[in-house]
Amino acid sequence: MKNKIKIVVIFTAMVAMSFKTLNPQEEVTFFKGTWKDLFAKAQSENKPVMIYMTATWCGLCEFTEDSVFTIDTAYNFLNDNFICYKLDEKAKEAKKLRAEYPIEGYPCYFYMSPTGKLLRQTNTFMFSAQLKKDAEKALKKFHRGF
Repeated sequence: MKNKIKIVVIFTAMVAMSFKTLNPQEEVTFFKGTWKDLFAKAQSENKPVMIYMTATWCGLCEFTEDSVFTIDTAYNFLNDNFICYKLDEKAKEAKKLRAEYPIEGYPCYFYMSPTGKLLRQTNTFMFSAQLKKDAEKALKKFHRGF
């Protein structure tokens, strides 16, 4: 009986891990380009920007990327309403953001207008439903003309 339970548990884990492999596009899509091109794209599409600041040493950041950005609650809303950008804490743009908007922890989210005005900043780990609610607040502010 114990062997059957182990087999079921192992099989279930393997199936769960395979979902990301089977659907690699089903996650938050991060813009790959320069800082200048990021805001040019946001202006051309009239969408706000969601900057996800991460650190290589941050365990919650890794969990966010593997287990939050791959949940449809998060990626559908973010991909539909924002130009998303992943920024390492060591990048020069990250240093400029931290100088202007001090952060308290990672992961950190900066929601900005297409012209670079800060709409909202959140410095904490969030599950996908929380992340969507947080992004909704920034989007409402954007649509109100901040």
